Amino acid sequence: MRLVNKRPVFRITFLALNLALYIGLSFISIRLPGQEITFKGLPLVFVSCVSGPLDGVFVAIFGEFIAQLTSAYGLTPTTALWILPHVFRALIVGFMMRKKDVYENKKWWVFTVILSGIAVTVSNSIVIYVDGVIMNYPSVLTAITMLTRAAASIATSIVYIILIPLLIKPIMKAGKIERKSSD
Repeated sequence: MRLVNKRPVFRITFLALNLALYIGLSFISIRLPGQEITFKGLPLVFVSCVSGPLDGVFVAIFGEFIAQLTSAYGLTPTTALWILPHVFRALIVGFMMRKKDVYENKKWWVFTVILSGIAVTVSNSIVIYVDGVIMNYPSVLTAITMLTRAAASIATSIVYIILIPLLIKPIMKAGKIERKSSD
C-alpha cells in the first residue's frame, strides 16, 4: 500500500486526522489493575500500513505523548518509555507491509498485526517493570498480569486484522491509496 497523494497538505491532514483519532481512542479505554484495554492502536496500525513506518512513528510519538499528558499519569520521568511500545508497533507494521500488503497475503497480514501486538505487550511489560523501579512501586504485578495482557493484546489485534482492510477498501476506491506494483 502507498498513499497516492504525497502533497504536504494531504499528508499533514491525513496524519493529523489519525493522530486525533489515536488521542480520542486513548480516552475510551478500560483500565484494569496492571492493564489497559484500548483500541488507540487502530489509527497507528492503519497509518503504518498505508503510509509507512515513519508516518506511523510520528503518530505513535505525538499521539502517545499527548495521551500521556491528558491522562491521569501526566508528564513523568518515564513518559518517553511509555511511548516506545507504540513506536515498535509502528515500525513492525510499517516495515512488514513494505514487503507485502494487506490484500496480497492475508497470512502475512495476520502475522504482522499479531507480532506487533506481542511486541507491544512485551515492551509494555518491560516498561512497567522499569517504571516500577524508577517510580518506586511494586512491579510484581507485571508478571502476574502478563497472561491477561497478552490475551487482551491478541483480542485487539484480531479487531485490527478485521477492521483495517475494511477501512482501506473505500479509500482505495476513492483513489487516495493504491496497491504497490509488483517488483
